[in-house]
Amino acid sequence: MRVASFEYLEPQTIQEACSLLTEHQGKAKIIAGGTDLLVMMKHRVLAPQYLVNLKGVSELDFIEYDEADGLRIGPLTTLNVLAEHQAVRERFNALGQAAASVASPNVRNLATIGGNVCLDAKCWYYNQSSLFRKGRVACFKRGGDRCYVIKGGKFCYALVAADTVAALIALGAEARIVSAAGERQVPVVEFFTGQGDTLNVLGPEEILAEIHVPTPAPRTFSAFLKESFKGSIEFGLTNVAAAVTFETGDGVCRDARIALTAVSCGTVNAQKAVAILKGKQIDAELAAEAAGVAVSEASPISSIWTSVYHRRNVIAALVKRTTLQTVAEASR
Repeated sequence: MRVASFEYLEPQTIQEACSLLTEHQGKAKIIAGGTDLLVMMKHRVLAPQYLVNLKGVSELDFIEYDEADGLRIGPLTTLNVLAEHQAVRERFNALGQAAASVASPNVRNLATIGGNVCLDAKCWYYNQSSLFRKGRVACFKRGGDRCYVIKGGKFCYALVAADTVAALIALGAEARIVSAAGERQVPVVEFFTGQGDTLNVLGPEEILAEIHVPTPAPRTFSAFLKESFKGSIEFGLTNVAAAVTFETGDGVCRDARIALTAVSCGTVNAQKAVAILKGKQIDAELAAEAAGVAVSEASPISSIWTSVYHRRNVIAALVKRTTLQTVAEASR
């Protein structure tokens, strides 16, 4: 299917890009890698009148690491560059694993971290072609009054499916958002609204300008796992990331974060599961107990691809495995 007509705009600076978004507010979409947006435009899920291409804004394309300041990532950084970066592999393992789990190598050479974080929600109804949707009443995300994911749902339950988001939350990342009016800092865990139709806090005139990941505390180890039917080439049924800080010597958990995506219309910051681990030496039994609590915190929903029962089992397995992977790393 052909895309609808649009005007193509190529700013050279952040300020110019913000001005264009303000000028065409509500009618423009940002494009960088375009691996998701172009598909949605071909299906007429989206039909923006203007495309603002950020590829010419060189100040958004960087990845820098400093021990004191941490990792700073420009939104135009491709997922392959992120996954292969030495500091990411050595200090931010979960993020490297998450970036490497997205789609295929060809896609990761185009897809950007900014695009992945800002990925639109996924839904078996919303992400179909216009012909498929034509004979059905519009959902909340398309201005209607129903949700096809949760029958009788009072708002949109489209999934947060982005792979890298769970890792960024587990690592305590923060997003810098800019507009013509100024800028603001938002923790990635607060970047998402929990409702699929207004997926994140990014306004139509705003740009994700940078992701900052603080340097992990000493003896912090992280891991990411993804479950999907076709491996990395499709969106996950469940994405789980864990970052655990261990006491020196005895391997007791001093602090931790466990985060999940692709299980509901919001992200999951499994704080109750973390409370199970803190102050204790993690073994398989304790990791399984924390995983069970994480399942309850996640409140997973069903989809056309999987049932709630299956997703609960996957969450329990992945939370346990990621937690034990950090233990294995700490013991080396």
